[in-house]
Amino acid sequence: MKSTSKAKLLLFLRLFGESLCLPYISLFLRGKGFTEGQLGIIIGLIPLTALLCTPLYAKFFNTPKKAKAALSVMGAVEAALVVALLVFGGNFVAAVALIIAISIMSSSNYGLLDSLLGLICSESGKQFGSVRVFGGIAYMTGSLCCFGAGNIIRALGDAAQTLYRIAFPVAAGMYVIVSAIFLFVRAPEPPEKSTEKVTITGILGNGNFMGYVLFYVLMIGSMQVCDDFYSLYLVSKGNPDYLYSFVMLGFVLIEITTMLVMNKFAKPELKYLVIACGVLAVRLVIQSLPFLPTWALIASQLSRGITWGITLYVSTPHIIRILGFEKSTTGIVLCWFFLEAFTAVFKLCGGYIISAIGYPYFYMIFAALTVADLIYLIFYKRKTEALPLCTNKDEK
Repeated sequence: MKSTSKAKLLLFLRLFGESLCLPYISLFLRGKGFTEGQLGIIIGLIPLTALLCTPLYAKFFNTPKKAKAALSVMGAVEAALVVALLVFGGNFVAAVALIIAISIMSSSNYGLLDSLLGLICSESGKQFGSVRVFGGIAYMTGSLCCFGAGNIIRALGDAAQTLYRIAFPVAAGMYVIVSAIFLFVRAPEPPEKSTEKVTITGILGNGNFMGYVLFYVLMIGSMQVCDDFYSLYLVSKGNPDYLYSFVMLGFVLIEITTMLVMNKFAKPELKYLVIACGVLAVRLVIQSLPFLPTWALIASQLSRGITWGITLYVSTPHIIRILGFEKSTTGIVLCWFFLEAFTAVFKLCGGYIISAIGYPYFYMIFAALTVADLIYLIFYKRKTEALPLCTNKDEK
């Protein structure tokens, strides 16, 4: 099996498992009786833990070979922790400890996994989006399973917690399988040996990279903070837990469609991020309206698929382009480090802010921030659009 085929398989299985677990942790714990403030703390612990761990990942797992080994080990450990959360999650102290432990393992996945996949695609001459789209397909499959199972369980008169007792162990099983697959994936090698030493300070001194990080953190950070509280926002309007599976199914389907269209007709260029950021700004403005009915809340959330689909297609190739093969793994991990720093602050405080001002005004804050970020992106794009794009062998 080719490296890209293995990459597609492990990405699908990893994110399929994740789709059965991570999006529902706040709802699972809410069903255990935790307050909005407690949920905000737990939600915020995920990026806070990643914030503390990411510099270590950037330092010690800074090559594709090391990244592959780390992903394999951490996935197996995370599987056991997910099962433990299901068993002991009713206790707040135990839930906090397990969320921290899960975050230590899972926080490596996005930065290390995207860098590994991006370099595999670069080495084989494939567009990154042609592989990354399988993550969206996995999330769509997981959402469909949860939505269908939720309806069946509800029809039988059982509580929502039964859904989690099924979904969490299946997620753990996917993580174990993925850990095994990593053993058979060949880590890409640089096209030529370089004597240049890769250092964190050297990467942080790259103005083009740090300029992109600022944009990325403000846009994706705003999206992630609002999305993490979205399921609670939906339930606060009297909707059942499983309705979120339907919403997630919708925006993931749009995400997949967006990536397929991009892969067919477009190169991963910064101009498309203007669309992504603009769509997010409009969505958050709509969701900040206090009189918003449930159907409008759901309809606007579907546009998340456009924002995330474009970003997934463009972001990793852009970082590889401006940093090069040797530095890209560390650079992508550092990008996630700054993202986690941003989201940690607002996720930790989010529950208390929402309790004080309500969901609409909470979303209004991030709508304004996203509009400002859109203006910044336009200026950043003008400064960097002349950089050569290197996404396949012919362009190297």
